Amino acid sequence: GPISKEMAQYMAESDRCRFHITEGSARDLMELLHQEKLDIAIVDVTSRDRSLHFRKLCERSFYVAVPVGHPLSGREQISASDMIPYPQIGFSHSMDHNFEDWASHPYVRQRFICQVNTVSGALSLVAARLGITIIPGECITPMDGIVYIPLENRRQALYSCIVYDRWLSPPVWDFVERVIRSAREKQ
Repeated sequence: GPISKEMAQYMAESDRCRFHITEGSARDLMELLHQEKLDIAIVDVTSRDRSLHFRKLCERSFYVAVPVGHPLSGREQISASDMIPYPQIGFSHSMDHNFEDWASHPYVRQRFICQVNTVSGALSLVAARLGITIIPGECITPMDGIVYIPLENRRQALYSCIVYDRWLSPPVWDFVERVIRSAREKQ
């Protein structure tokens, strides 16, 4: 997505910075910011913590990856409740919890049959007809045997998050501003 492109362009222009990318829940990433182990986090929630500064980057859409020929594969859109009867493959903490949060029933029967670390692993299992998965639009990769269908009425805001009272070095701040500008232009 836009962040990867900005990273590549920034590295081509400057050899003064290096990147360490980590994934975790928003709460974990915010804690790493407080511990000064991260300069910036991209999160999908905000916090009332006044030491953190949030700027909206963009909104992303979600899709359901289903095998070709699956009962849901011919739909124009899918609601979260439509997914409940089918086994789901999770590829990150947030995708698992997004399904739980979005399902419209008061009690969501867990149908996660497999948890993998990467979206490519989840998509390979979908193509093998093991189950279905929810993925953000920026993760869509054309793959034989998979159909991507928009998840109805589901968008998620993404925010950049920094420690408010911490001064970022000029190269880091420049990169943060470029990422924010790029993400907003893609909207």
